[in-house]
Amino acid sequence: MKIGLCIPHTGVVSMRFADSLAMLVGYTASLTIDYNDRPERAELALFDARDGPLDYKRVQSVQRALDWGAEYLLLLDSDHVFPSDGLIRLMARDLPLIGCNYPTRRENRPTAYGFDKQPIPTTREKADADEVEAVAGIGLGFCLVKAPVFGAIQQPWFQTTIGEAGEIVCGEDAHFCNLVRRAGIPVLVDHALSWRIGHIGERVFSFGDSVSP
Repeated sequence: MKIGLCIPHTGVVSMRFADSLAMLVGYTASLTIDYNDRPERAELALFDARDGPLDYKRVQSVQRALDWGAEYLLLLDSDHVFPSDGLIRLMARDLPLIGCNYPTRRENRPTAYGFDKQPIPTTREKADADEVEAVAGIGLGFCLVKAPVFGAIQQPWFQTTIGEAGEIVCGEDAHFCNLVRRAGIPVLVDHALSWRIGHIGERVFSFGDSVSP
């Protein structure tokens, strides 16, 4: 079985992401996986893209993975950390598309949102219950998609829409989720795995942060 790891980035990635990726690849490649009623070893390949806007980079990495013959595509963002068994956990769900919820870097709000456009949190209760929830959209920082999904939706798979005032009306991830749902494929969140995903942010530290002398 072929699994394409699709990673848009800016040319430099966090060491914490690199460590997570190395552990995930090593763990997944070490396993014998029951696939189509027969044991197989996973063949993993990295498809990165660093030039152009984010939606273009996503299209390029996915297209290259499909041209290679990927049966699964793991969409990853290079500013995340995740457990080594994350890919296997999503594969075990055996769903066309399933991804993770995680906080935004600035407002610490969930990236998953419901059909009422309101954020959907991942809670300890949902994680402990191993809940899988249907949502309107998710971020694509850690999302597993079976290859036939891309054949069921129209191009461009990822596209950012900018409004007249320069605001983002629809991000490339929301565009993708909208296409998928219109094709009759649910967008699902694995809350148990989401509880273990981290979004790498930035913070400026100063001596003024200290409350003690």
